[in-house]
Parts: sequence; structure tokens; C-alpha cells
Amino acid sequence: AYSAYPAHAKRHLWLQGPANRDSSLIRSAGMIARNTSQMGGKFMAADKGSLAGKVAVVTGAAQGIGRAYAFALARAGAHVIASSRSMGAMTPGDVPAEGSLAQTVALARAEGLPVEGMICDVGDEAQIDRLAKEIIGNHGRIDVIINNAATYPGAHTNPNFDALKMTSEDWDLYTRGNLTGPYVMIARLAP
Repeated sequence: AYSAYPAHAKRHLWLQGPANRDSSLIRSAGMIARNTSQMGGKFMAADKGSLAGKVAVVTGAAQGIGRAYAFALARAGAHVIASSRSMGAMTPGDVPAEGSLAQTVALARAEGLPVEGMICDVGDEAQIDRLAKEIIGNHGRIDVIINNAATYPGAHTNPNFDALKMTSEDWDLYTRGNLTGPYVMIARLAP
């Protein structure tokens, strides 16, 4: 499995994976992610089908870059498991909430894209284990991991941007979601 992790502040793409693995997969995932990010979510037609038959996991896919990754990978032929901390309230016949995982899945289905939604808080190892078990059980493998989920001070009611004044609880929250979580995703989901 390969992991693409965007540094949210600069929106750069990092790809990691063994050099002796399928380098075309690395190039395809990287090109799709860069093109999607740099072009405001627009997809380049030349990439269609380049990930046919692959299974991709995108964390933080409820909105923004995560949603763009999910759509780009699906348009390139991958079956995408989009994840987020919550699905967002939706009952049959209701319109999904703006910026929710339910909305990502609904928009993908409207386009005929193979995107399914699964709840997973990457700061919770038990949820990552459940996600991995369910994906492997349903699809047999995972080929691409996009570690996009992140938490940041502005996402909370009492943001603290000064690392030296941050509480240990805030430090734990940020490192669990932004450092430990992506590592655990790769450790649990990589073949």
C-alpha cells in the first residue's frame, strides 16, 4: 500500500512506499492527487482507468481535499473507501448535511462513482483496526492509502496556536490525529 499525506498548510504531496513496488501506482496516485489539488478538484481525463481494480482508502474525505482525492481516485478506476469521524445526519429521503461524509457518498453515487463511506476516527486505534478488518473482509486488500484526516487548533472551541502554551490534552489530541493516526493507518492497512 502507498500513502499520500498532504501537509495541509502547504498542500504538498508526500508519497511513501518501497521503491521496488509498483512504481506506476505511486506515479498514478501522486499525479492524480497533485492534479486534483492544483486544479481545484478538477480531474484530468488522461488519468481515467489508471487505477482500475485498485482499492483505495481516503481519510478525512467528508469535504475539501479529502473529497477531491476520493473523487479523483474513483474517476481513475479505483474502488474508494472514504472515511471520516462521522457520517453526518441523514435518513432515507433526507439531503445529507453540507460537508459530511454522507454528502461525499451521495455526490459520488450521483456521478456513478464507486465510493463507499465508512466511519473512522484516525485518532482511535480501535476504529482503525475495525476499518482495516472490514475493508479486508469486503475487498480482500488495500492498494492505496491517502492519509488526509487531520485536526488543528482552529477546529476546536478553544483553539490554542501557541505550542508552548498548549495543554497536554490538546497536545495529545493533535499528535494522536496528525502523527500517530496516519502512522497506525499505514501500519494496519499496508500489506
